[in-house]
Amino acid sequence: MERSSTLWRIGIAAAVILAVASLMTRSHFFGMKPGLGFALVKNKVAVVSIDDEIDSPDRIVRVLNHYRDNVPGVGAVVLSINSPGGGVAAAQEICEAVQGLKDSDIAVVAALGSVAASGGYYVACPADRIVADAGTLTGSIGVIMETMNAQKILDKIGLQFEVVKSGEFKDSGGFSKAMTSREKAVFQGVIDDVYSQFVDVVVVEREDALRTSLAKLKKIPEKQIDLAEIRAYVKSFSDGRIFSGRKAMELGLVDELGGLDRAIDVAADIAGIDDPQVVTYRESRPFAQWITGISRADIRGWFRQQLGARGRRIGYFAW
Repeated sequence: MERSSTLWRIGIAAAVILAVASLMTRSHFFGMKPGLGFALVKNKVAVVSIDDEIDSPDRIVRVLNHYRDNVPGVGAVVLSINSPGGGVAAAQEICEAVQGLKDSDIAVVAALGSVAASGGYYVACPADRIVADAGTLTGSIGVIMETMNAQKILDKIGLQFEVVKSGEFKDSGGFSKAMTSREKAVFQGVIDDVYSQFVDVVVVEREDALRTSLAKLKKIPEKQIDLAEIRAYVKSFSDGRIFSGRKAMELGLVDELGGLDRAIDVAADIAGIDDPQVVTYRESRPFAQWITGISRADIRGWFRQQLGARGRRIGYFAW
């Protein structure tokens, strides 16, 4: 009986040793380094898609924070961007989430798709590297606000709005009347401020690449280019125009040409990952969206398009 008990304990000990050895050697599956310890290996590259108009930052920020805080082994994130832009605050919040990844030692690479313009380019700026196809439409650095003036139509049908307001500018931009010169000056001041913020992000986040491009253009050493010259250089083409991916690389807005696969390879190289495991994030969808394939964001976008205006919202839009 005693001998049987001893054999049983030896068997259990051997099973434990084999299990530990298995965990220590099957490092790719468990994301651990083989050896005496269990140091976590960051062998995952997460791909996060930013598609269509950047209307609300909530989903993107949630996904980026999920990879930062809840997924062990993520060494790099690739932002797959296919967007003409969107709201100013939405783009800024996504940029903050991207910076949060970098602060957590997670490499970030932006892969620009068919269109990554205005706000679509803005959210790419904090990335460690930006990869674009030669034919990508990008750039469009600028700010726009659209309003609708229906005063003439309202006059024809005899409809008049009576407004009671607390101050001169409270109903500025309303569709029932034309803007005054003073109202336009107020909005222009806001636009200029937000535009300056956009230029600052490009200058700060892309400083090295822009300095290299400007030095090549001027045919002088890079060390002779200061930050003020870089800012003036950026402003010289930040008038809303779009560029191809190839032209953007020439200007210093993009680091290299290639598609999503190339961006994944670049991200893995930066993070020191030899054999990357590519992962994506899937969210549960409401039943109605699962049946129709149409989300609430799609419906809101359709109504905005049909109404033909974005109200008084200020945004980083390409067109």
